[in-house]
Amino acid sequence: MRNIEHYEQEEIQEVNPWKTIWYSPRAAIRSVIEFKPTSFAIILAAIVGMTEIFDKAISEELGETMAMPLILLIALIGGAISGVIGLVVTAGLSTLIGKLFGGVARFKEMFMAIGAAYIPAALSIVIYVIDLLILGEKLFIDVDISVFQALWLVFSAFLTVVLSIWMLFLTIKAIAVAHRFSFWKGLFTYIIPSIAIFLLLIGFIFMIFLFF
Repeated sequence: MRNIEHYEQEEIQEVNPWKTIWYSPRAAIRSVIEFKPTSFAIILAAIVGMTEIFDKAISEELGETMAMPLILLIALIGGAISGVIGLVVTAGLSTLIGKLFGGVARFKEMFMAIGAAYIPAALSIVIYVIDLLILGEKLFIDVDISVFQALWLVFSAFLTVVLSIWMLFLTIKAIAVAHRFSFWKGLFTYIIPSIAIFLLLIGFIFMIFLFF
């Protein structure tokens, strides 16, 4: 209750979330919740979905069986759709699970909060564009590349990992901010659905082996 009263009394100011998210994430998240349109979170989720498809295409060397223009098309359209759906599901589960810990967020608040947490990962789209400019179709196939290209891939992979880790931290922070409770409650709100989904998948696989 004390946390909720603190949030209610706190003066919320509009800030630039692209800059503030790096050093004052709570202020950035609250600003996005209060002042940004829904389209802001939708666009960020779409971009994050694209980066996830790009990453999958690179790791699985899809260029061996698929033309690069088709890979890009799938990333742009399929990635955007999956990213938005992912945000809707994550926000919905976080809203419901958080209620068990005394959270008060509405779905739209959670949707915007988690959307704000996507800012670092969304910026990684710039890294993937540079990857494409430097390597072209070699990015998606297993071929010999130059020393410079190899060094760039190591560096870009490091950057994307760092941005992904920061996004994970921010997602937990966003859940806590939206629900107006502690970071640790935000952590449990985040991991409980993940554990539940994992257990459902294990149960589904077990049923397949049991009956087939």
